Amino acid sequence: MGDCGAYPRERAMLNGFLCSIAIALSLLIAAAGGDEIIVETSNATIESRQGQRLRVVFAAEERPAVIFKPVAGAWDWSQTSRLVIPVENPANEALTLLLCVEDNASRSLTGKVAISPQSAGNLVISIGAPPPRSMGMIAGPSPAAAGLDTGTLPATATDGAIDASHVTLVRLGVQRRSRPQPLFVGSPRVEPVVTKLCRATSCGLPSAPAPLLSTM
Repeated sequence: MGDCGAYPRERAMLNGFLCSIAIALSLLIAAAGGDEIIVETSNATIESRQGQRLRVVFAAEERPAVIFKPVAGAWDWSQTSRLVIPVENPANEALTLLLCVEDNASRSLTGKVAISPQSAGNLVISIGAPPPRSMGMIAGPSPAAAGLDTGTLPATATDGAIDASHVTLVRLGVQRRSRPQPLFVGSPRVEPVVTKLCRATSCGLPSAPAPLLSTM
């Protein structure tokens, strides 16, 4: 089993609405194109939903996380380049976010990024690019060097590789803390890499990629 799956999970199938459960929370949410995905938690609680954002509180336990999964089968992300998850840290201290993407063979792609107190940004991890460590790098290029927008939080220390045509799980967690930590998590989406040069010339790409999730 890959790193993403090495944590306890409990599920409760819900029909598109929020419901608090003492030990676990799981949602069934409509996705773009009419599909549905499952949102689960591990040592975390989804306290509320604000539009396309979930307010997640990570417990002071081992490997707290929110998990996104297809209802059945796997996502085919072979025609995309990166996964983007909007996040906001409302706390007064920095958080280290841990991201893990897993395929149907339990291979995993992992990365982490720090988010400053009371700040927001787009957590980004490249899906198909070779991991920096395989090229002798500790991390990928800086957002400015890569032509990315200010506010982009590129996952660094990325390790592993997956089959992007058979993605079965996305896990977003935080490093264990001494007390519960809140985080707003937006609707994940997959998209091609769009640099400043591409935005100036369009690059033949659609203006707004469809989100992986949408509100009911």
